[in-house]
Amino acid sequence: MSADKGSLTVTINKTSGASNAQIGDPVYGDQIEWNPREGLVTKEGSQSPATGLIHEITHVVVNQDGVASSAQDQVTMMKENIINSETGEGKIISMEKLKK
Repeated sequence: MSADKGSLTVTINKTSGASNAQIGDPVYGDQIEWNPREGLVTKEGSQSPATGLIHEITHVVVNQDGVASSAQDQVTMMKENIINSETGEGKIISMEKLKK
């Protein structure tokens, strides 16, 4: 049974903890816990809280698009690299590093 993409619901809840996506709950649907104060700074670059939210939304979209579980992280990172190249945030992650 396939769902009409227009009818899928994603709930975004503000949290003071770590941001993450809860995918595939049969009762509540997809949910994102988002901390609007949680950014990321590493020696390779940084990521704003807004870009962190886009990362979690991308997880949900990739799942809703029917990408196999085993490929979801790789597809999410590919999409995130496209976003990062436009925003200048984060670090472009190579697929070779993902495989290690």
